[in-house]
Amino acid sequence: IILYVACSCVRSQPQLWVGAGLSLSLLTPMSMAPLDCNMRNDVEAMGLEVSSSHCSGCVWPAAVVLYEYLVSRGKLPTGINVLELGAGTGWLALKMCSVRSDLHWCATDTACGDTAARLQRNLRMAVSEAGSGLFWAEILEWGEAGASPLMLRKWDVVLGSDLCYSEAGILDLCACLAELILSQGHQQESSTPVVLYAHTCGRWGGALDAALYWGLHEMGLTAVPVGGDPKTGSDELCQHVVVFQIQQGQVMKRVSDQVADGESGHVLMRARQLQTVADVAADAAMTPEERDAVMAARWYEEFAID
Repeated sequence: IILYVACSCVRSQPQLWVGAGLSLSLLTPMSMAPLDCNMRNDVEAMGLEVSSSHCSGCVWPAAVVLYEYLVSRGKLPTGINVLELGAGTGWLALKMCSVRSDLHWCATDTACGDTAARLQRNLRMAVSEAGSGLFWAEILEWGEAGASPLMLRKWDVVLGSDLCYSEAGILDLCACLAELILSQGHQQESSTPVVLYAHTCGRWGGALDAALYWGLHEMGLTAVPVGGDPKTGSDELCQHVVVFQIQQGQVMKRVSDQVADGESGHVLMRARQLQTVADVAADAAMTPEERDAVMAARWYEEFAID
């Protein structure tokens, strides 16, 4: 059973059940995949303003994987226009600015809370010191992307990392990506941007991975693994970062937690399928009394949440 808590912020922090009820604690993104000591030192050295109160106020491991992917593979041609979604602290933009000052990079995020203002402060401080005017911040609400002037510009590359924290936010993100990839202004192949998204798979038993998988399909998009660690051939249920290229696919409606035809074993469905197997085994091992206690605890927690 998965319980999502709606929030006006598109990058809200959900509360949801983990496993088959054997672990009844509610998790938040702040408890997931912390950065190592070297990365914390890097953030401090850059003088970035961070916050523990919202997912946008941290630098997540997926951003690091995406940066390494872009730098090591030389994926960005000279002087291109880059749109970053959910830029958060601005870490990725500033790291790329330090090695590629030729890029025209627009870092965006929601106006919810202090998110966009903090991003603007971080970029303004660092870019002014670097003397580059090619990196800047804008507000972009994914659910209102169609009305944004940013959609009228030609973007060569669209980037994002760890943007999925609620099912509502995922639907808005997928609608924004569809606007960028499939809208009338981007129908010609020469003007369709390359969209790269780094995602930490395996959080919350793969619940949000599956939501992203189907959210993309319902918009006529698909996610193709191109980097990171897809855990191919592994049955270990763990967190791992995968870099996807989001591109046009077939429109498909979600009918179950099964993958679409021809996509058996898709990495975005991997954790959900492994979790389902683990849940079935755990449920089978419980006594009737234990099963009743779990269900009672589920109902209690559900109705106790404001």
